[in-house]
Amino acid sequence: MRSLFILAAAILLVAARASWSKPSSTIGDDTHIKHYSSYLDPGTLKTHIAFCMETTTEKGETTQELHYACLSPSNELVVNEQISGRHGCRVARITGDGTTRNLIIAFEGQRKFHQGVCNETNPKGCYDVFVTSSTEEGYVWSEPVPVSRTSVTDVADRLSPFVVANNATKRVYVFYTYRTMDRTVPVVAYVTRSPASKVFGTEIVTRTEAEERLITVLTTLNRGRTMLHIFVENKGQTKQVYTENMITWGENVVLDDKVHFSSFVANPAVAASFVAGIMTDGDKTLIAGSDDHGKTWPAKYQFVLADKYHRISAGAICPFGDSFKLHLILTSFMQVDQTYYAVNVMTGEKEKRDAPFTGIENYGVFMPQMWCFTAESTQKVALKALAYVWEKPNEPRVFASTNEDI
Repeated sequence: MRSLFILAAAILLVAARASWSKPSSTIGDDTHIKHYSSYLDPGTLKTHIAFCMETTTEKGETTQELHYACLSPSNELVVNEQISGRHGCRVARITGDGTTRNLIIAFEGQRKFHQGVCNETNPKGCYDVFVTSSTEEGYVWSEPVPVSRTSVTDVADRLSPFVVANNATKRVYVFYTYRTMDRTVPVVAYVTRSPASKVFGTEIVTRTEAEERLITVLTTLNRGRTMLHIFVENKGQTKQVYTENMITWGENVVLDDKVHFSSFVANPAVAASFVAGIMTDGDKTLIAGSDDHGKTWPAKYQFVLADKYHRISAGAICPFGDSFKLHLILTSFMQVDQTYYAVNVMTGEKEKRDAPFTGIENYGVFMPQMWCFTAESTQKVALKALAYVWEKPNEPRVFASTNEDI
């Protein structure tokens, strides 16, 4: 990216619309949620949530365990239960394979948790990436099984897994990185042929580069075949590696060494080959786009979104006529202020709108997530937003809100 976002002057700012439903508190009333992720099923319109929740044992010991919750299309809590009480939980991510019944959770858990030898001051050799799955819409879950390599987890401080599913083949891919004091951070991928399988198959890729950090993993569609994308940051450079055959990987694509990417967004069901990146140059919030699976990032998709630095963002790509729009929630550095934009990436036109959680008096909005779907009542495109909101000090909860007028 050598251009300096030349479309900034051409962007039009149009009138705002406010139509978010009243945010409903879904999980975490009197508990402490450490991490969460969500998946909106396009068939049932239920929202599935995996989260790590801090609990206190009968002996007075504090632990973090994996929990699962399900929201109805109207954001009512349907299921809220603990999945595992023997593995601990620091990071949890959930996805589905498009069948409306199959769900997969990958989480970072403690290998020796039951022996009482793991703690934050001595984390090495304690953590594994575990996978658990459900073929019953989240009502029944399999026993969590480790999928990370022992040679990796013996020296790992943190693993930070990501999980994606190929809706066509039903294969599930788990990616993770680890951080160590020597700064060697490989990206490792495992694959299984069935979301209900308890045994993960052959490791398909190992990448070892100094000081590499995994940003996210996305999928796009190329002539009906799913492409996997790994976005990483290494020594200030944002890079992408990708694969079309799930065996060999393409060359590194260096996106930019002058800006910091905070997140990437793709939706192959709406825009098969399009990927958007949200980033900052330290003063402004910027957008970049690619219409060829991230292989090139042309100047026509680069522009300034806001003349302000935003630390965290969430995005969703939704259909808009014959094209699509990028919907974004941006939060300030301290996570208190929110801004919501709807952006036509093809023209650069943007709308600044009311954000979904501004009606809550809070101490901070963290980890916003957004999903695009078709509302049953209107058959129009709608948005579901979730966020980790500190409504009171030391009492974060997950809230949900819906917008059927996007």
